[in-house]
Amino acid sequence: HLCTKNRLRGDYIRVVSYNILADLYADSDYTRTHLFPYCPPYALKIDYRKQLYLKEIIGYNADIICLQEVDFKIFDLDLKNIFDSEEFGYHGVIAQKGTCGEGVAIFYLTSRFNLVYKYELNIGENIRTLPQFAELWTQIKNNTKLVERICDRSTTLQVYTYI
Repeated sequence: HLCTKNRLRGDYIRVVSYNILADLYADSDYTRTHLFPYCPPYALKIDYRKQLYLKEIIGYNADIICLQEVDFKIFDLDLKNIFDSEEFGYHGVIAQKGTCGEGVAIFYLTSRFNLVYKYELNIGENIRTLPQFAELWTQIKNNTKLVERICDRSTTLQVYTYI
């Protein structure tokens, strides 16, 4: 935060990308025993982590904030209430990943940007058919393991146009 005390001005923008670890992934025996065995159980609790990542993200003074693994309830009850407030001045949008209860979210500073266009899609469901992915699909379609890995995941793409 020493390098991000002030917002950027003019033609410069600051973009922050942060994975906040959805609570549905953090609150499981597998997570506690295999993914983060070194982490004390209290530190995986959402109420503990939420305070830390909010301070971290706010301290970057970003113009655009890109978040991964965002629980819908955290987005609706916490993130939107904080970032969309008059104090911080962002507007946020979220896109669901597949059928799970989490997704990816973008918050943009409304004093610098206006949302013009919004496009969201699930890559695994669309990589075989959309013309945007044709070149990529041609290169990977014969690699069965890679195709399964990509198509079985609920990776979501968000594209937003701002002015």
